[in-house]
Amino acid sequence: MTAPRVELLRDLERETGWVLLVDGVEQSYVDVADPMHLEFEYMQHIGLVLDAARPRPDPVVAVHLGGGAFTLPRWLSATRPGSRHVVVETSAEVLDVIAPLRVGADCEIIVDDAMSAVAALPPAAADLVIW
Repeated sequence: MTAPRVELLRDLERETGWVLLVDGVEQSYVDVADPMHLEFEYMQHIGLVLDAARPRPDPVVAVHLGGGAFTLPRWLSATRPGSRHVVVETSAEVLDVIAPLRVGADCEIIVDDAMSAVAALPPAAADLVIW
């Protein structure tokens, strides 16, 4: 099995924006200077659901199944200061490529399969599980 091709590309329109691609497919977008910016529509929808389910500004404990470029942990920390994050990422390659962008994204990182990691969590370990 061939390892995925993981790339990090700078956004030409936003000086501090980055796109994470896996095998040529956009996976995540982060603006490291503006954690409130959610470029992709699916992330905007997740933000709307989170705002409805867990109103601002109360901090949350979130488990993120898939780290991408750590966009949602940054956004949650900006909208809910004091939030804690566990990011479960199956791809060590993704974590290596986005390592320079992790500055400011204060997260516990677990390299594991999402289902295995969730099964290992104690009951009520998180307020939110985001997949």
